Amino acid sequence: MFFQKEDNKAIIRSFLDLQLLKEDENKFFESDMADANFDLLKTSANIIKNTFNYPVAWDNYTKLNIGLYGEQFLDCIKKVTNTSVNNDHICPHIQNLYLSSLRFFFEIDFMLKEGEDEHEGFKKSISGMNIKKEAVSNTINELFDNEFKLELLYIINSTPLLITKNLFHSEQIKLFSTFDEKRLTAEETLNNIASSKEEITKKISDFQTELEQKEQTVENLQATLDKQETAFNFVGLYKGFNELAKRKQKEATNTFCFLIVLAFSLIAFPLSAMISIYNPNDISQSSAISTHLLNLLPLISLEIILLYFFRVVLHNYKSIKAQVLQVELRQTLCQFIQNYADYSKEIKKDDPAVLEKFENLIFSGIISDAENLPSTFDGMDQITKLLSFLKRT
Repeated sequence: MFFQKEDNKAIIRSFLDLQLLKEDENKFFESDMADANFDLLKTSANIIKNTFNYPVAWDNYTKLNIGLYGEQFLDCIKKVTNTSVNNDHICPHIQNLYLSSLRFFFEIDFMLKEGEDEHEGFKKSISGMNIKKEAVSNTINELFDNEFKLELLYIINSTPLLITKNLFHSEQIKLFSTFDEKRLTAEETLNNIASSKEEITKKISDFQTELEQKEQTVENLQATLDKQETAFNFVGLYKGFNELAKRKQKEATNTFCFLIVLAFSLIAFPLSAMISIYNPNDISQSSAISTHLLNLLPLISLEIILLYFFRVVLHNYKSIKAQVLQVELRQTLCQFIQNYADYSKEIKKDDPAVLEKFENLIFSGIISDAENLPSTFDGMDQITKLLSFLKRT
């Protein structure tokens, strides 16, 4: 963006406001050379005014000269604007401004296509044909020195060549110059893709197969974990029964030892008492017999008490043995009912009471009274039904 910049537009506006440009004829100079320079100034002002009115078009179509002579063009405008009319140096400044303006004019004229609306509008707004005719005429005008005319000829003839050269080395032209190379590369890439299609398809198939195998492995592991979880639950139940069985076994052993002690006491105390008081000479005396019986009364009382405790301990021992039997039965049942939860759901769909006795046996409390114990074989008919159902499924 060059002509659209506010700073540059301010410089151009100052130039266009010059009183010198407001006159149609030369009223400031009094020679033929002065008249010729005044014509150059009016032509330059015509071009510069168009850049001010249509900055976007000039930015788009004069990129070459903007890059090469943009700052020089602004400098020429400043010199003419800031130089007095009566100053002898204003004529070279006017000629330099004219040459700079023509560079931009010939570039935009070259870039716009003949016959298009944009080009026709440009010609109407700037009288392009008159400017070109005037430029050619000035190349042979005797009023200008040779250096000016040579520079003018160079601008007229070289501007199209410079624009063409710049376009030839642009990225757009390079793209066309490498078109064949890129086409060959693209064809080679397509061939490689076609040749790799079968290999890619095979790899996808292998990957799909491997994925299915992995999925099956995961499903197997999931099933195994489910079984292990169920087994762990029953292992925990079995462990609890096992700990209870150990305590009951220890309790039964202690009770049995205490029972042996009581039985030994029931026998030992009377024998020791009889031995201590036995005297063959006193047997015939009735008074001695009475005395011995009186002496045995405390022992008899002790025997009665020991006999009572013996019976109590014996009953307790039987109760503990019955409890141990119940715990062992529960342990035995826990060893084969691994998938009880899943199986019970399926079985109870057909017969809700099929596991009722089994559940009552497994989850009932430990009964201490041997007479009220459930039969060891209670629920065996239900267990038989359970096994038959498992065999069918």
